[in-house]
Amino acid sequence: MSDWKGSLSRADAIRIFEKATDHDDPHWDYLVEDWYNEDSDTMPSMYHVLAAIGVTEDEYREIHPDANINWPQQSVLMNSIHTCSYHCNRPECIKAQRDELRDSLAAAEADAGRYQDVLQKIQSWCEAYPLDVFPEPDWSEVKDKLGAKLLSRVSASNMRHVVLGVKKLCDDAALQATAQEDQ
Repeated sequence: MSDWKGSLSRADAIRIFEKATDHDDPHWDYLVEDWYNEDSDTMPSMYHVLAAIGVTEDEYREIHPDANINWPQQSVLMNSIHTCSYHCNRPECIKAQRDELRDSLAAAEADAGRYQDVLQKIQSWCEAYPLDVFPEPDWSEVKDKLGAKLLSRVSASNMRHVVLGVKKLCDDAALQATAQEDQ
């Protein structure tokens, strides 16, 4: 069989799901037995499953206007575990997604600001020793006076000092980010 080239609308997908999960089918009991509640002798209906994946009663009635359905009450749905995608159209999910995105954006903007400050400090360090004030030494003369080994150790020490200073700036910014996340 080759790959199907057609497309389904959301309404088509709901219709297919409904046919595949016909509540009168005895296999439904096997599908939902893990959610059977002994105290109330109840189990989820197809409508509970549809609601949990974001289908609304209005949306279902639009597809099946004459259907006699017992849609779960909103309070039952609000207290149920609900994992949705960003395509969920439940109002409480849309609000939660909006708030999550807003908070993520605010955190990213704060991080960007902190790291922009770090970059500006590093840039100011780069400009702190201009060549017209501090010209490059004659390295062969320095090598002759200090010796190759000492020159290498001095160079490594200077480089280490600069790199550790940059690392400290970055670490401080990361600590600020972590502290802000913990609040």
